Amino acid sequence: MAETHTVTMRLYVKPRFPKRCIVCCEPRPEIKVGVGDFAISWFSFLTDIPEGWGEVRVPIHHRCKWRFRLRRWLSRLGYIALVCVLYWQFGDWFRTQLPQPMQRVGMKVALMILLIPVAFVELWICPPCFDVTFFTETVNFEFADQSYAMEFAEKNKEHLR
Repeated sequence: MAETHTVTMRLYVKPRFPKRCIVCCEPRPEIKVGVGDFAISWFSFLTDIPEGWGEVRVPIHHRCKWRFRLRRWLSRLGYIALVCVLYWQFGDWFRTQLPQPMQRVGMKVALMILLIPVAFVELWICPPCFDVTFFTETVNFEFADQSYAMEFAEKNKEHLR
């Protein structure tokens, strides 16, 4: 079973990455690519309004860039497609089972529960080589390679949470 290694930093700090590719971990990456995502919180879960947008620039080899981006986009599109199918299949049933004030939040909780098996497969069986999650005050950097995560944490030790 594969695992990810998480390093948590404060939000408004520019991270310093090792001079190795984020995908293959080999030295001398030629370029940097932006990896971004919406910032999440309980408020954004309840209101559908994201807290904002965060982005970091990560070192990568030119030959690894498209494989990294393809994996990232396909996983996001896969989640969206799965949510649409689940909503189409079970949306009416949940609306009839839940009282009117709880329908929106109840549907979100139900969809999240139904997505647990997919998240389990993605995160524990074949995790991405790198991912980032933005919160209101912190950023989680998730690495598949433990040595890369440790080197990243060492370079940014004064900003860790």
